[in-house]
Amino acid sequence: MIHRMSTPTRVDIVLNQDCNHKCVHCYNPWRDQCNKKEKYNSEKVISNIDVIVSELKKANVWSAILTGGEPLLHPEVLFYCIEKLNEIGVSMSINTNLTLITPQIIETLTEKYKWNNIILTSLPSLNESLCDEITCIKGSYRRIIDAIDLCAENGIRVGINTVVTKKIYVIYRNM
Repeated sequence: MIHRMSTPTRVDIVLNQDCNHKCVHCYNPWRDQCNKKEKYNSEKVISNIDVIVSELKKANVWSAILTGGEPLLHPEVLFYCIEKLNEIGVSMSINTNLTLITPQIIETLTEKYKWNNIILTSLPSLNESLCDEITCIKGSYRRIIDAIDLCAENGIRVGINTVVTKKIYVIYRNM
C-alpha cells in the first residue's frame, strides 16, 4: 500500500535575509547588501511566525530547519520561533554559520528551551585562509571552529557541511 502525504514533513523557515558572511557559493540572491530594499522588522517577522506555526500545526508538519540568512543575527526572533514550535511539538534544527553564537545564546538554548537538537553549520574549508576567502570574512575559520568547540562543551551536537567547489576539490585532491 502506498501512503500519500498531503504536506511535507519538514520545512525550512527563513527567519531573515541578512548574513554576516558573504560566501562565494551562497544560493541566497539577497546576500548582497546592495539588494536590500527594506530594514529588518523583527515585530513583523514575529507576527509572521505566529501565522506560519499555525499553518504548520494544521498541516501536521513534524520538523523544521530554522535558517536565514543568518538566524543568530536576530536571536530574539530565533528564540520566539523555537518557543512556538516547541508548543506544537515540532522537532527542529538551526542552520547557522555559528560565528555569532555566544555563551548567553547557548545558555538560553540549553536552559530555557532544553535544546537537544542538532545545529547545522558550514565549514567551507579545513584550510584557514581558504575558508576566510570563501566566506569573504577574515577570521571566519577560527570563529567557526571556536563556536563548534563551544557547542560541544555544552552538549550541543553540531552537523558540519562543506560545499564542494572546483577550487576545494582541486586542493584536496592534491593533498
